[in-house]
Amino acid sequence: MSQTIRRILAATLLIILIVVPFWDWKLGAVLWMCAWLVFIFQKLYSPRNWKFDANKDPEDEQDR
Repeated sequence: MSQTIRRILAATLLIILIVVPFWDWKLGAVLWMCAWLVFIFQKLYSPRNWKFDANKDPEDEQDR
């Protein structure tokens, strides 16, 4: 998919996520839950490795 098409689609979805809850809060809540689930599943099934403690400070370990 072209980069400009992806940007237009992302902007459209963002506008929908912001505007729809003002019309119907239940539909907005469902849309936001779906968006979070898509985000979470993309992170879970991405080929990149997660590094949770990459920014950990060695001094924090000494305080424990």
